[in-house]
Amino acid sequence: MNIKVNGGEFKKYIGLALKSTASSAVNANDIINISTDNSKLIILSGSSDFTLKQELSNVIITEEGNINISVTILNAIIKKMTNEEISLFIDPKNNDVLKIKQGRNNSKIALAREHTISDILKSDIIYSLNLDAKVFKSLIDTTSYAVAQDEARPILLGQYIELEKNLIKITALDGFRLVSNSAKIENQHEDMILIHANNLRNLSSLIDDSTEEVILNKNNNKTIVEVKNKNYVAIAASNIFSEEFIEYKQLIGDLSSFPIKITVDRLQLLNTVDRISVVSSFVKEGTHILMKLNKDSLEIDGNSSVASMKGEVNIKNNNFEEEFTIGFNPKYILDALKNINTKEIDMFFNSNVSPAIIINKPEKEEGIEINALVLPVKTIS
Repeated sequence: MNIKVNGGEFKKYIGLALKSTASSAVNANDIINISTDNSKLIILSGSSDFTLKQELSNVIITEEGNINISVTILNAIIKKMTNEEISLFIDPKNNDVLKIKQGRNNSKIALAREHTISDILKSDIIYSLNLDAKVFKSLIDTTSYAVAQDEARPILLGQYIELEKNLIKITALDGFRLVSNSAKIENQHEDMILIHANNLRNLSSLIDDSTEEVILNKNNNKTIVEVKNKNYVAIAASNIFSEEFIEYKQLIGDLSSFPIKITVDRLQLLNTVDRISVVSSFVKEGTHILMKLNKDSLEIDGNSSVASMKGEVNIKNNNFEEEFTIGFNPKYILDALKNINTKEIDMFFNSNVSPAIIINKPEKEEGIEINALVLPVKTIS
């Protein structure tokens, strides 16, 4: 093997290969395969439940080759290099060593004998669906915060993709909050797919402003997603959970039946909650804030044994005549607000022991619709 590649691009793609091995759900594999095929450089990485195949065409190939190498060591060496051209070639004195050269800097890495990652085969495809790259990435990114962080209930480690006619929806929950985001797309397929959140995060990291096309392929037990631009193609295969997801829609319920609905400026509420949550961060007895709803304002109260702080947010469209108080973990409110980008939000309350629902108010009809559910905390008045 003897190739030359742009340093900045190669660092990026090896970094993605490293993520696919380190962040996959199970059986991380440090050894990746790098090969050439005519005018393309191919990087194959992943684990038993997630495989990433990257094809680069913006390379100069002097001699074809096929090698196995530790992605951890390779990444550690090249990430210190500049974005200038990098040369990679087999040591003429030792076929088991890869030499890496950039300017006057030279490095050597011992090759591995084998890797255990199988190539991605697009076989038995049930359907293929073209997706808007920005929409798909946004749906993944704005729901991943609600994925469970422990493995007590493995099903909650996934993000749930639902395909309906002209609609795609992604949902995640961890037992304390839930988020379900949807967008209109051109689609005639109906399906439900549960994928480990780490794998979807890896998919999202493949998509950037240069992405021209995203294609979702589905067979009986895998999703195979293709991400393409002018000089780069990434193909990612992820196993699908066999278990069924939780019946989450009944948790949200019928919003028209909620007795309290208010409209709030999102940034004003976010900044107020963020500022007041500082008070609760100093104590160990529990982290919560109180929201007190009056006719024209929402009062935020942070109170602990060592300090207290209050703030107030203007509200619109309050349909409730009485005062109402409810407590929340501020982190869960902040996570929801930070993953919404509209100017205003609607908040729905049923009681002070029932979940609150936060929905965005998209300014365009084709915008992403966000439904976030946050459980309250018990407080002592």
